[in-house]
Amino acid sequence: LTPLAAPLAFLAIAGAAAVPSAFIHTAASLVPSEQPGMLSLGRLSAIVLMVLLAVAVYRIWRKNGPVMLAMAKVPDNAKWANYHILWFGPAIVLPLGLALAALSGYYYTVAFLTGKAGETLWFLIVLVLLKDLLLRGLYVTQRRLRFEEAMRYREEQIAQRAASQEPAASPESGELPLDEDKINYGQLGDQVRKLVQIGYTIGLLVGLWWIWKDVIPAFSFLDKVELPFSTNKLIDGVSKEVPLTLSDMVAGLLLGGLALFAARNIPALLELTLLQRLPLSRASRYAFTTLTQYIVALAGLLITFNALGLQWSSVQWLVAALSVGLGFGLQEIVANFISGIILLFEQPIRVGDVVTVDNTTGTVSRIRIRATTIVNWERQELIIPNKQFITGQLINWTLSDTVNRLTIGVGVGYDSDTKRAMEIIAQVAAGHPKVLKDPAPRISFEGFGDNSLNLVLRAYLSDIDARLTTLTELHQSILDEFRAAGIEIAFPQRDVHLDTSHPLELVLRRDARAQTGET
Repeated sequence: LTPLAAPLAFLAIAGAAAVPSAFIHTAASLVPSEQPGMLSLGRLSAIVLMVLLAVAVYRIWRKNGPVMLAMAKVPDNAKWANYHILWFGPAIVLPLGLALAALSGYYYTVAFLTGKAGETLWFLIVLVLLKDLLLRGLYVTQRRLRFEEAMRYREEQIAQRAASQEPAASPESGELPLDEDKINYGQLGDQVRKLVQIGYTIGLLVGLWWIWKDVIPAFSFLDKVELPFSTNKLIDGVSKEVPLTLSDMVAGLLLGGLALFAARNIPALLELTLLQRLPLSRASRYAFTTLTQYIVALAGLLITFNALGLQWSSVQWLVAALSVGLGFGLQEIVANFISGIILLFEQPIRVGDVVTVDNTTGTVSRIRIRATTIVNWERQELIIPNKQFITGQLINWTLSDTVNRLTIGVGVGYDSDTKRAMEIIAQVAAGHPKVLKDPAPRISFEGFGDNSLNLVLRAYLSDIDARLTTLTELHQSILDEFRAAGIEIAFPQRDVHLDTSHPLELVLRRDARAQTGET
């Protein structure tokens, strides 16, 4: 607070002079004009009030002042310091201009403008409070959903341990983790914040226009600028063809931008506020939000066309002409779009499913208009057209049942006890917590190889998430148990037999270049 002591002290002194000036100015603006003495006093108080306001703005918000230096250190407020030159000058010039106007005899104009400025100040305070309360509520909702998702994951882990007959986690062994995220809450939070911010901006513009609509007819000239297009409008209950104006185009572009923003961010708001409370799976929620996104985008497109005067009767000839040419060039895109809609309704693949397409295995992360994104185990994103999922073949590891089989082949030497080896493999599989008891693991003697006796373990897992980890642990456990039991794991070998019944013939050949004398 030490750097702010001087500005606060000045603000207290200025406030002591500004409060009575503001009271006199307000009272004078309400009295009839037949009392010149009161008006002169009000004019003087308005001049004093505006000058004090300009001085206060300079003393508190100057660039090298303590307030601006403190704001520059806060990331959320740094933008005010970066754009200081844009708002600091007008913030000083406007009060001084009003003081000069009051001195020149335009007191009623000054009184009207200061009244509107007061309404604007209160409106901004209420709007900022509403925005902060809404962001706080969404933040609390996001934290609650994150915690509930983590608790569900913890309960699933406990159930899996109980099913595998493993003792529950003790305080010494540590609690089960609570940091598993099934949904990208960070991305949802960013999208919701953007949506709240755009709502705040729209509310700000609408509120400012409502307060100052009688003062600033700034854009009335747009209705007078006619474009070389026409549209039909209802005038006195009769549909008439009128020229399209520049204001219609500006309104259409604004509506189109708002529709595009809403289509991109409303799904995140639905996910956080509504869908998490409904008994829907993650795939169903994704399908609902994606279809909602398409509907909002289509509605925004129709509203924009209507605002621009592009009605079906006026553009149908253009659509008919373009459809013939584009039908051949864009048929693959249209097929992929229809296939994407089928994927969302039929759901042969869903977001979060593990699939194998063309020898590539990964998790479905997004289903878009044209293509679906699969993230493989190397964290690479594979973009596949939606049509391929409808007309081609794929393996969905988690479509209706997440249980999957793990196959491990082990080759032991020909001198090994295969019965003992199979017993050891069965014990290792039964002792692993991820291996299911039903269906039970199966061990088979597959055959006689060139260098080994081939044994195969087939074990079943409840999900595919721990497949690689379980595979590694089973391999390591089998190796350790075989070494402890003295069972040799075979390796490729070859025997080479030399005919020693007669001397070996050795043939030495010289380089061809040496024979020709070349160096």
